[in-house]
Amino acid sequence: MSPIIFVGIISVLIMCRLLLLKPTITPPKVYLTPVILCFVGLFFINQLAAIKFYPVLVSVGLGGVFLISLIKPPTVIERLARMQEPNLNEAGVRYTRNVTIIWTGFFVLNALISVYTVFFSSLEIWTLYNGFISYLLIGLLFCGEFIIRRYAKKKHTKSS
Repeated sequence: MSPIIFVGIISVLIMCRLLLLKPTITPPKVYLTPVILCFVGLFFINQLAAIKFYPVLVSVGLGGVFLISLIKPPTVIERLARMQEPNLNEAGVRYTRNVTIIWTGFFVLNALISVYTVFFSSLEIWTLYNGFISYLLIGLLFCGEFIIRRYAKKKHTKSS
């Protein structure tokens, strides 16, 4: 597939998704739009660079959403937790805040590593990290948090 078609399709899909978000979820629209505009602008300067920077912009966008939710609670993780447990107690809110901090840090670190692979690595290393290793790390973080959450819930239930 031609890079221009790929970027066009991805840009249209992301913009449609942002337009379809519920009004209560306005902040991601506000904060992700500049990320998308940077991507599209970069594409017109250098198509290969735009494609290689896509994972960087995704991590920056997601990290920004998590960071903004730390500044303007409830956090992203707390919102997700309240879908299953609407009456989340104070310990649960603290836990979700800490998890949000961890995910924010992860996305910042992931963006930095991705930037490094863009400028200082071969296309093969860039592909390996951004197409496999970063997703593996996301899965490990998600699974690790899931296990810790189950343990923390049991511990909190016993102490209550």
